[in-house]
Amino acid sequence: MSEPVFKICPALALQEARKRERYEGSAADARDGFIHLSAGHLVARTLAKYFAGQNDLALLAIDPHVISIETLKLQEDGSHCLSTGIAP
Repeated sequence: MSEPVFKICPALALQEARKRERYEGSAADARDGFIHLSAGHLVARTLAKYFAGQNDLALLAIDPHVISIETLKLQEDGSHCLSTGIAP
């Protein structure tokens, strides 16, 4: 995989992650046990489905080569999940 994967989150969550030097995920990520990521072609759909009407969001582009490939899993819908926290 050479294309970046994306994480959508509130801008405030990104600011907090920068202070901690690690992003632990959203409440939904914690509930599901992994960090939800989107392939580029799914970003618009993810925004519409899970973030409709929300303002002040951040879109993080993540190079899959900087995370362990064993932790990045492709789901049936073409989205990805990451089982560990990531550095911002």
